[in-house]
Amino acid sequence: MSLGTLAACQNKTRPVVEEKTSVSTPASSSSSASSSVSSQSSSEEKKSTTPWDSNKDQQLEAFINSWAPTMNQSYQKYTGGAPLHTIVGTDYPDVFKTMPFEMNGQRISIGYTPTGKGNYDYNVVAIYNYNKRAMAGGHITYLFAFHNGQPVALVDQTTEGGVTVVKPTANQQVASSFASIAGGSSTGSTSSNQEASKSSQSEGTAVTKEDLAKAYWTLIAKPKGWDVESVINAVASIHVTNVSNMQLEPDLSYQNNTYILSSNPMKDTTYSAIFQKVGPNQVRVINIPIGRTQAWLDENKESVRNQINNGRIVNLEQGEYYVMREIRNKITQ
Repeated sequence: MSLGTLAACQNKTRPVVEEKTSVSTPASSSSSASSSVSSQSSSEEKKSTTPWDSNKDQQLEAFINSWAPTMNQSYQKYTGGAPLHTIVGTDYPDVFKTMPFEMNGQRISIGYTPTGKGNYDYNVVAIYNYNKRAMAGGHITYLFAFHNGQPVALVDQTTEGGVTVVKPTANQQVASSFASIAGGSSTGSTSSNQEASKSSQSEGTAVTKEDLAKAYWTLIAKPKGWDVESVINAVASIHVTNVSNMQLEPDLSYQNNTYILSSNPMKDTTYSAIFQKVGPNQVRVINIPIGRTQAWLDENKESVRNQINNGRIVNLEQGEYYVMREIRNKITQ
């Protein structure tokens, strides 16, 4: 073969080699892109099958931290480490395995599953507990769960052992906020949540020490016919407890500027009074027992609600000078 013929052959074959190279490169790129899209799609599908994640968990925590103070409460969150201890002795989430749970008189399957994916009837993703003050007793434990893929906020206020009884919370702000977060929506700003909660409370009127002295005289000392000697001999001190907005049930709270006056020693319930100041020299008397049990409260909730909202209005009176001075001296805040 001559050199001219060889050169001609080389010139004809070179473009074919270059074309294969240029075609094969996009094919490889396309395959890589397809693999990337497939991987991304797979990742998105994986995310969409998990009802709960760390982002939603942080949103729920932010809501609880902004909402709880408006109820005059402080909640502890189960963080996955040490168990969450309630005032009645139960430990979450351990109690899911050590005690049966009931709802509406029926046993339910319930357990802690941080992603919301589990084999329980109720897959709990977050747990928050508030132990009430010693005087009120009891606890409020919220169990945020998924039931058949739908969010539901349960509440446990069980005070007796054997069976833990739960029910969907009647607190619509808690229920709707959890549902909103679970659905991927924002719950709104902290300030708007606080204002919404506060607006539902009757503000009442702030009290002074003189108001407290008059209230003690009008509601406790005068009905007993006490004079200054009686106050000196019967009462060592007078305690004032501010229970403003304190939650009694998930859907029932004292209103703002509500106080408990109690004598020390307190021989019986007539040595104490619960009231809300509603105007100049006027208070609304809330006639419910201070030493009540949670069972009593559950049974008489509507009566308690009526007392809080519609209790009798009493005009505060001024006692004799020396009696009032003795009462003022014994008040501790």
